Amino acid sequence: MKAIPKIQKLIMRKIKDKKYYKEKYKIGKREILVKTLILRVISTLITAMLVFAFTGSWVISGNIMWISFVLKTILYYTYEHTWLKFRSRWRSYYV
Repeated sequence: MKAIPKIQKLIMRKIKDKKYYKEKYKIGKREILVKTLILRVISTLITAMLVFAFTGSWVISGNIMWISFVLKTILYYTYEHTWLKFRSRWRSYYV
């Protein structure tokens, strides 16, 4: 008979932990967008410098830089959303 209250306490603690985890690690679209843009700016500047170092042309470097910026920004933003959906489903099984 004493085991039932212990089981109930464990279940309630698990439910509270799950709610706390979801609130603590909640990431919004704005945060993802800011993270994406900061990462892309740094990465794009590195790409531009490397292309200029190999080609010696600012025109080629600029063209590759903007193409890289647009494509990789879209891909990374999509990746972050997909990862968050996957992570929230995966964590719900183990939290």
